[in-house]
Amino acid sequence: MDVTVESDVGSVVLKEVLPTLSIRELQQEVQFRSGIPAKQQLLSHAGVRLLAERSLQDFWDFGSLQLDVTSYAPLAQGPPTFLPCTEHRGIQLLQLQELQAYLVNRCRDGELRAWRDAGKPICLEALNLYQLADWVIRPATREDHCSYVELISSGKEAQNPQWFVSHAWQEPILDFVRCLQGHAEVRELEETVAYWVCAYANNQHELGDELRCNPRETSFFRAMQLSLGVVLVLDSEGTPFSRTWCCFELAMALTDLGESGESAPRHLHEGHARLLLDIATCAQGRAELLTDGLAPEEVQREESVCAGSGGKAKAKREESFPIELVQRALKIDIAEASASCPVDKIRILNSIAGLPPEQLDAPLGESPERRRRYEAVNRGLRAIFAMASVSQVVSKDLHELMPAICQALAEDETRRSLRLSFAKSLKFRDTDLVALVRALPALTGLLRLDLRSCHQLSDAAVLELAGALKRVKVTALFLDFFMCAGLTDLSIAQIFANSQHLTDMREFDLNVRGLVKVTAEVIPPLISALEVMPLLRKLHLNFCKTRQNDEAATVLIRTVKHLRHLEILRLYFTECSLVGSQAAAALGDSLSELRGLTEAILCFAHTGLTDAGLLGLCRGLGALQHCRRLTLRFHGCRELTDESLWVLGETLRGLSLQKLSLDLGKCAQLSKGLARRYGGPSAWELLQDPAFRRPRSAAHARILELFRERRGAFSNAEALYPVLKAVDPSLSAVDFHQLRAAALAEDAPGRRVFVVT
Repeated sequence: MDVTVESDVGSVVLKEVLPTLSIRELQQEVQFRSGIPAKQQLLSHAGVRLLAERSLQDFWDFGSLQLDVTSYAPLAQGPPTFLPCTEHRGIQLLQLQELQAYLVNRCRDGELRAWRDAGKPICLEALNLYQLADWVIRPATREDHCSYVELISSGKEAQNPQWFVSHAWQEPILDFVRCLQGHAEVRELEETVAYWVCAYANNQHELGDELRCNPRETSFFRAMQLSLGVVLVLDSEGTPFSRTWCCFELAMALTDLGESGESAPRHLHEGHARLLLDIATCAQGRAELLTDGLAPEEVQREESVCAGSGGKAKAKREESFPIELVQRALKIDIAEASASCPVDKIRILNSIAGLPPEQLDAPLGESPERRRRYEAVNRGLRAIFAMASVSQVVSKDLHELMPAICQALAEDETRRSLRLSFAKSLKFRDTDLVALVRALPALTGLLRLDLRSCHQLSDAAVLELAGALKRVKVTALFLDFFMCAGLTDLSIAQIFANSQHLTDMREFDLNVRGLVKVTAEVIPPLISALEVMPLLRKLHLNFCKTRQNDEAATVLIRTVKHLRHLEILRLYFTECSLVGSQAAAALGDSLSELRGLTEAILCFAHTGLTDAGLLGLCRGLGALQHCRRLTLRFHGCRELTDESLWVLGETLRGLSLQKLSLDLGKCAQLSKGLARRYGGPSAWELLQDPAFRRPRSAAHARILELFRERRGAFSNAEALYPVLKAVDPSLSAVDFHQLRAAALAEDAPGRRVFVVT
């Protein structure tokens, strides 16, 4: 027998070999000559896989013969790790990337060496899961009789799934991996994140054990219960929309999995217990993702930049998602979906229809209740795609899709919350807003509309929005009208008036910054609304650059003291020139009653604030013993003096702040160098700045003047100290360095200087 293994371990040449030799015996010979374990080999001839039980005489009887060898040794680095519970067999993103690298290494001129499908070469970019199962998953696991995940497992805990993947097997493997890489990147997941993927998790040699009569007892369902969310991976045709199993998985993602009486899902999303549902596809070699809610980076932007910035970033990220897939999703119908096994479809539809386990094999009926349940799932799925794509529809001027999107929204009976961002959209018109608000379902959670810089909006459309507020019972309302210059008191006052029935509100956030036509006339209905919202935890009102006055602002601020559950307060009166000390002092009175505040942003920049108003505000600030984050903006308040700054420092040093930001830029009466922005690594360090400490004596003030007059003397501090001590014998070294630091700070305006005593 003459057996030659090629140097690239891609083929085996046989000469003078007995035809009766079995494939298993030949594998053992290859193992001897190449070191590849027999169980990690697949021999094939002309694209036909050769089972170990076969003999050469089945296809060859004499002469020389070249066989192709596929080695799985690079994939399986050790013995399998047997995981008895299929639902615990997630595959790590890293392991998928290693599989991808294995496939790339086997590729030559774009084709996978020796692999065929129906006699035709398999292109790497087109390789799908059906083909991978034939050439890798089943043959690599045949000898060990295990799943692919068990074959490559790095340990039991490492394979626990965090995300469940719903998909059809048609999409190219490389696109599938790109989708999950994109998902992990957007969700900021480690490469060790594990996804539950049926082909890799199920033992392909015992599928009958995985597919139960009751779909809610399968490993699929149990894996979903362990997961944070579902990733729907779509091919270019949107095939999962027409697959019964995929529709079932999506239906379960939209419901409370705890209804089955088993373990409840781990995620509580916007007050409704259900899984997150992210949607991924690959377009032009790049992953595109629609996320359920904001991604982590967008949440961070929302919290650190400004309200609405996260939603804007999400809309921008998602605008390149293929619109044709959205159009297909808007027509989804689970009753019309198909399954490779007809009985699976019957059981799944009966399960969705609410039949008990013993009746899941019953013939499909056409009762109104059954159809209602089907439609509830259809509507929920359509609405997810509709809401994810609506900003794209507007930005791309695809207004012909707006009726279908609004219909999907209106019919979604299960929706409790809605977030939409059209920030800076030059194409968002009155007709778009009217169509959307008329379609609003009976929301009970959150309503967020980011309409920043939608310059085409008028009072007429916002009045429609105000009318829609009567139909919802939300607990969180966020409306951003920043720079919607066409809006006036008429629509904004009506928004406040119609908010008065939202008595269960926890968060109220309204931004009318830059609406120069909005006056103090909107304050009375706002006060009436706040008076019936005793459970508010967060209040954000931005009246910057509107026509407010001190009297109206004072009355509004006095109302705030009754919101005893308030934890976050953000008030902006920047460039409201008629607002001043009366309102600031009233705010101090209100703050003294809000002892549960943990965060506050108070902006009186470019207002008529004086020392008297700031001193009144300080009386309330001193009561905020639970406050950890505080921002005060007094930029351009020309009446403030050093005296109020010292009192402010004394007040704030009595708090346990973790972060403090203070803007005193262009406060004309402050001493030179003190009128600037203050901030630092910690509030405690910032408050050690000499700017916030009253000079200990008149002599200290004189020494500070000498510093200012003789700036060139700073470089020789050791020589200067005894000279100044002659001016004031009580001058300590600590005092000297503090005063010198204060003068240096004036030398470098804007520079952060911290002195620790």
